Amino acid sequence: MTIISDSSAVNEDRILPQHQAVLTLLQTHLSDPQVSEYQWLDIACGQGQIIKYLDSNLDEKYRSKINFTAFEGDATYLKIVKEKAKALSLLKYNEKIGEIADFETLFPSLGNFNFITLINVVHELPPKLLASLLINILNRLTENGILYIFDMETLNPLELGAIPWKKHEIIEIIKTFYIEIETPSYIPEVSQWKFKSTQGWSYTLQRRHIKISHEEILKNKQRIITNVEKQIEKQIQIKFEMTKNILTAHTETDSETSEDKKHIYTSLYDFWALHKALGEK
Repeated sequence: MTIISDSSAVNEDRILPQHQAVLTLLQTHLSDPQVSEYQWLDIACGQGQIIKYLDSNLDEKYRSKINFTAFEGDATYLKIVKEKAKALSLLKYNEKIGEIADFETLFPSLGNFNFITLINVVHELPPKLLASLLINILNRLTENGILYIFDMETLNPLELGAIPWKKHEIIEIIKTFYIEIETPSYIPEVSQWKFKSTQGWSYTLQRRHIKISHEEILKNKQRIITNVEKQIEKQIQIKFEMTKNILTAHTETDSETSEDKKHIYTSLYDFWALHKALGEK
């Protein structure tokens, strides 16, 4: 499970763009008078970086509609999240401890959640896990459910073994995913966000635009996963070759600027993570 206690996302006091996006989506749906209960699953919730902002950004009458499930691999983090949730007057608080690799087993019921969030997690996932996680999340959304994903394109500080994905790479993976679930006409935009020292990407899926049923997805699940995995492997191979070329180019020059050193250092981290991922295919 992803643990991001050292991330600036934990200690940041201001509302970050990814958190603001989540709050906006919540406000939109909770303001509907027809909605009395809103099931929200936060995958790898960390220390509750998102829910800490609910009190100041959502009225109690809206918070009291939220049936919140915190999913995390660290029991200590879940204790922190539970304490934060107690003060929010939520309709219900649930928690699940476990690994993302066991998501399908831990959440066996289909079509349960109105809203699923996956924030700052994708770069830490083994690449081959991403395809199955996407399809399993899709099958846990209600008919009008929403999935929101955010992750960093570059990491500061660097994380050994992590694979940050660029916007254009995620677009190729998402395109393949939608082709495989037979919805090529609906491919949501992958947005890009710029920060002071890095940048990120986000993606929002709305289940109502996907006409294939949960049963059809299950029937074709292995084919979907296999073909999305092939696209992921293709992107990893491209990234690996680019990283090798960068490192080779630096060995053939005498440039020793601080920017060059930073570039080499980042490329070495990338090289190790990509080499490891290719070896685990």
